[in-house]
Amino acid sequence: QVREIKNSDFSDKLGLKWFIYQGSVIATTRKFCSDRAGKVFHVSEVAKWKDDPNLINPKTKGQYNPLIDRGRYRCRHHIQYITEKLAQRLDPEKVKKINEQ
Repeated sequence: QVREIKNSDFSDKLGLKWFIYQGSVIATTRKFCSDRAGKVFHVSEVAKWKDDPNLINPKTKGQYNPLIDRGRYRCRHHIQYITEKLAQRLDPEKVKKINEQ
């Protein structure tokens, strides 16, 4: 979590609003993470993650910070912030959709 807090601070200073949910999928990867692994997201999209039925321990979802906690306990994945230009190259449809909102 310390890494993600520093990562978030760094992205704020650079104005980065796009990221890749980074990390591989292995046999023990939870569905919440496998659904996101390797995909591009805008920070505005993560507010809904707390309501994902595949997120473990829904009783504490009020304390959940998706950009810090990711897939929750023992999650191996991390947030890799990227520029909008790179997000555009990786997932042009998503960038278009977010920019139209």
